Amino acid sequence: MYQTQYGIQQPRTKWLRGVVLLLCFSILFTSLPFGGIGLIAEAADGGTVTVTVNYVYESNHAMVAQPYTAQIAAGTEFRKTLDIPKQFNYSVPADMAEGLTDGIVLSKDDESGDYTLTFDLSSVENDITVTLYYKAGTAKYTVHHYFQNLADDDYIESKTVELEGDIDAYTQAVAENTPGYHCKGVPQTTIAADGTTTVEIYYDRDYYTVIFDVNGGINGPEPIYAKYGTAFAAKSIRQPTREGYIFLGWQPVLADTVTIEGNVTYVAQWQPEKGQADYAIVLWGQNADDDEYSYLSSHEAWGNVGNQISWDAGTLINHVHTDACGKLICGQEEHTHSGDCTLNCTINEHEHSASCCSLEEHTHSVLCYPGASSTISSAGIGAPDNPSNGTIARRALSFNGKVIYFNGTWYEY
Repeated sequence: MYQTQYGIQQPRTKWLRGVVLLLCFSILFTSLPFGGIGLIAEAADGGTVTVTVNYVYESNHAMVAQPYTAQIAAGTEFRKTLDIPKQFNYSVPADMAEGLTDGIVLSKDDESGDYTLTFDLSSVENDITVTLYYKAGTAKYTVHHYFQNLADDDYIESKTVELEGDIDAYTQAVAENTPGYHCKGVPQTTIAADGTTTVEIYYDRDYYTVIFDVNGGINGPEPIYAKYGTAFAAKSIRQPTREGYIFLGWQPVLADTVTIEGNVTYVAQWQPEKGQADYAIVLWGQNADDDEYSYLSSHEAWGNVGNQISWDAGTLINHVHTDACGKLICGQEEHTHSGDCTLNCTINEHEHSASCCSLEEHTHSVLCYPGASSTISSAGIGAPDNPSNGTIARRALSFNGKVIYFNGTWYEY
């Protein structure tokens, strides 16, 4: 059928319309992808290039900001000025940058401190990469020193120090060398650009020991273990005791109030109550049939308090020994005893005075020994080869007679 003049479509015309419509759809659906491919292919024929700008820290190459990228057709011009991201207290030196050329220039505005990167390239044939390094400036940081209290475990700030260092570098805080304290550690950290970095160093008090050496006595005070700066009163320290001695005090001398500043030992000082004292020598012999010992004999003697004990068979007590003996026997070589005397008569070293040794001022001789006479005699029976002053022995040809030795001579006793 064919279209009439009244608008009725003839069959041939309708068929042709359908073919045309189908062709249009085919072109539409095929031109989009193939047209895209054609465009890309057209670009690929000339090539594409990428322009990249990296922003990194000079210290560790970490990224400061997202890189700038642009893709352009190869061989085309590229003219652009970029504002460089700003980082407080950092500079972007051109001599550290990578990728700059005559057509790629890094500039700085001296007034504002801002940086720009300008591309003025008439033709870009290859990829371009520019790396800008951010160099840290310097910034201040504060170091706080905290010292432990004496009364508790809290701390009080006693010193603040302001230092300066490179941004992003580690702090260089140093502990104080303070007597009586030890540093718990120095926590170094990186330096911030805004000057807010702080380092806190804490110091604990040292502990010290105070020892009281009773030096032969008993019932002395217990040791004191305490923090640096702890104080105690001398009157609170218990006095030790020692039989036959008078407690004179401590050496070093205890002040009324003692502040502990280190380890220290105080030694008790004693003075004998008497110048002389009795002692006994007991002899024991090893048994023949075992390793035990049996009593052989005992002997009594007397001597100056504080001297090393010596004994031989002739050194015996030969009279009724009383307190007066100890007050009259000073055990020194013959001398005139006075306030100027430099000899120490049975007492520890001290400033000597006339009353020091409980002796009246006198000329010391054999007569100082109770019972001695000035009559010279021969050496006694059983007398030692090297007798000391005051040695007593039996007198020869006498049942109960005695002799006493003094300064190289034996006297009747």
